[in-house]
Amino acid sequence: MRAGLLRHRITIQTVSETRDSYGDPVQTWSTYKTVRAGKRNKSGKETEVNNVRNPQRMVEFMIHYVSGITNKMRIKHGDAIFNILFIDNVNELNRDMIITCREDV
Repeated sequence: MRAGLLRHRITIQTVSETRDSYGDPVQTWSTYKTVRAGKRNKSGKETEVNNVRNPQRMVEFMIHYVSGITNKMRIKHGDAIFNILFIDNVNELNRDMIITCREDV
């Protein structure tokens, strides 16, 4: 992957769950790794549930290989949050990855 394509700085975040003083679960997101990435918009759609519109956007991020990324993590790019749907270790060579994500706008 050419370095010039990696013009976006993204943060891969992992979640940890704790309990508040009432015993209710509380999710806390922390930085797993910050990397340079290419970004490609794939599609967008809008669903409607109970008369509430839910726009969604599908995006692919291309990065150099990072071990340990799972679909339980998320990506933060600027103010946008992207839920990881699929991780492709390109040709299983541990060199490049394509991470398919959904942003609930």
